[in-house]
Amino acid sequence: MENSGDMNAISAELHIHRNSLAYRLQKIELLTNKNPKNFIDLFQLFTGYVLHKIKYSTID
Repeated sequence: MENSGDMNAISAELHIHRNSLAYRLQKIELLTNKNPKNFIDLFQLFTGYVLHKIKYSTID
């Protein structure tokens, strides 16, 4: 989201090769049936991630 889908910027930020990023995005799509390059699907994936983090976060 922060890099507006720019594969070069994303791979540089993650310190991985562009092809590795493409593979990981493809794997996410296969596992979830959500395309991270589609805004609505990306929003749903991100919302699920946030809810997961809230559910499993520990409060001291």
